[in-house]
Amino acid sequence: MKNLVPMMLVVFCLTATGDPAKLGSLTRDSDVVIEGLFPVFQIWVPNGVTEVQIRASVNNFQNSFRLVKTGVAAFDLTYRCLGTRNGKNYYKVDGSGPECYWDPNGWFFSANELRVASNAEFPWLCPFPAGYTATELDTDDKFVYRWCSTGQDADAGWGTGVADGSAELFFANQNGIATNKSHQRLQRWLGNTADGPLGTAMTAQLQPAGTPGHFIIFQPSRATHLLTGVHGDWMRQSNKYLQWVCQFETAAGWELHPDGTQVWNAIRPIEWRGERLTLLQPK
Repeated sequence: MKNLVPMMLVVFCLTATGDPAKLGSLTRDSDVVIEGLFPVFQIWVPNGVTEVQIRASVNNFQNSFRLVKTGVAAFDLTYRCLGTRNGKNYYKVDGSGPECYWDPNGWFFSANELRVASNAEFPWLCPFPAGYTATELDTDDKFVYRWCSTGQDADAGWGTGVADGSAELFFANQNGIATNKSHQRLQRWLGNTADGPLGTAMTAQLQPAGTPGHFIIFQPSRATHLLTGVHGDWMRQSNKYLQWVCQFETAAGWELHPDGTQVWNAIRPIEWRGERLTLLQPK
């Protein structure tokens, strides 16, 4: 039993003083605060899929709203949802300016010290005084990240905003030779600035009527941010509000619900890494 004591002390020291990012399975997810690392997704792909689109949000994809005042001291403000306060959504102008939140006395707008006595679920449903108009905005402000394998400039449905020009997608090799078993290799999507022109769709990199396989690996970059220009303030494992979704496209179009709306699928990283996975590219 005496010989076990030093070993126990060594394990304790590693856990207490070691670098959490390097301890791997020696730490729990809740103990690790990871900043500046890369998420890696392994995504299951249904039959017939030729493109995939991925988006992320830190407010569960809540819509923004616009508040307009006419007449004296007129203004036109756009509020973005940043979370919850007192059980309802909490907003700031352009994501960083004056606040809008609910308390037991109603909805408060700090930009002009306006308070509306209302228990409405959302601020745009309040009975505003004359001269005020509030409108819900179903815009891209709710996304902190978005990417599509059709290429950054090829997806007209995205409108304006920032996409990821340096994302990486690995899928089944489309140029394998049966005699050397190269079908087992992975192929990298060529649609970023390093490997190919933006707008290069995954469909164009598949065999005719081909498939990317039933599993693909996706790695976002840290090059851009929809609002601030950096990823570090939200793309981290310790961000409990970070949610990811994806959708699939076949030759017939995006997957749809029976009512005609698009199908989105909840996804999450299988791991967070200090650097992105890299494929060995044989000569």
